[in-house]
Amino acid sequence: MAVQADVIAFDEAGSSAALGWLQQLHAQAARDPPKELFSLFTSSATVLIVNQAKLFCHGAFSTEGGTTCITCTIYLYYRSLHLLLLKGDAGAAEKPDAEFIDEVASSTSHQMGLLAACAELVQFAATGKRSFPALTARLQAMDSLMDLWHLLPYLQQAATQVTEAPLPPVADAYMGYMRLRIAEELAWMKGSPLYALLGASDSVAEHASLHDSLLGGFLLAASQLAMTRAQTAANALADRIEELAIHATFVQDCISTVEAMMREHLDLLFEQHLSRLVACCVYGTTRKHNVVVSIKRVNQAVASVSPHLPPDALQSDSSGAALHDSKHLRNVRRLYNDRFLPRMRQHLQANVQSGPSSSQKPEVLKKVSRLPLHSLSAKDINIRRQENASTKASAFR
Repeated sequence: MAVQADVIAFDEAGSSAALGWLQQLHAQAARDPPKELFSLFTSSATVLIVNQAKLFCHGAFSTEGGTTCITCTIYLYYRSLHLLLLKGDAGAAEKPDAEFIDEVASSTSHQMGLLAACAELVQFAATGKRSFPALTARLQAMDSLMDLWHLLPYLQQAATQVTEAPLPPVADAYMGYMRLRIAEELAWMKGSPLYALLGASDSVAEHASLHDSLLGGFLLAASQLAMTRAQTAANALADRIEELAIHATFVQDCISTVEAMMREHLDLLFEQHLSRLVACCVYGTTRKHNVVVSIKRVNQAVASVSPHLPPDALQSDSSGAALHDSKHLRNVRRLYNDRFLPRMRQHLQANVQSGPSSSQKPEVLKKVSRLPLHSLSAKDINIRRQENASTKASAFR
């Protein structure tokens, strides 16, 4: 299950389809008790799992009419848990490894993460509202956020199998939306369990051997998401800005900048939205090529390829705030100048070019001054435009 980046249409028709699926799920739960699942656990483990599921779900859906949601959540949880034990192979002939069964049975974090994922999906199907992670936070299950991310594919697989009618696309997309929210923002926020997994290191290189683990899988998915966003935004800019289009390596250089950031300076993402750092990477690469593009235009390009982006996620201007104020660092220009550039300057200065060497004469290139890598003011941009116009005119004399 890849991190979903597609635009999701959460409309009235989709909400109606999701509610219909929930009603079918409720009917199916009455006909299909989870005997196969509990045959894998000891009686004491079964009691603990059942009691925890009931306690969690009654806390989640305590209002009037919550009985259907409780039943559906518990049923989805049991089916997803069974698939987890079978490692996704519902047709497996052999009984799962006893050691793995004990590991799952004793992992409260895994169970809470999977329960929260099921409850969030049921809540969405019942109300049509994209409220994630409000329910998870209310039930104090945010400590299991990374387990939720890791186990969502098992919920997705279970949800497609539990009813005769197919899972509505909007419900499937909502699970992708949850994964996207975690990869873009929630995992990087203060107090996230990701910090405990990462420890004090700011380098993903130390975790290269964990690609099959929760941490390795998440970092790989987050990196791929960031690189895809940077590539798409860079292509959009190159299509509209001739000065970027003539740099054959511009798009690949944007991807390389993201790779370098994720590999060497992962801590830049801490307490930030992923889109802000993607914008910094793309903007920094335009500066690397000595091309003048406003940071506002870069923000617009990144926003256009980032579904469900919060309105205030990308800002290019704000009033003077303290350097370490979190609101100050929501301002992309200041985030770039104060945090990103000092850490990434060495990468951006590597193999710096003055311009497209194959398309202009050397004497013309000498007239084009290299501006600093920091974010340019409006005055700097106007000066640069006038300089470029003068340089182009002299090339035809």
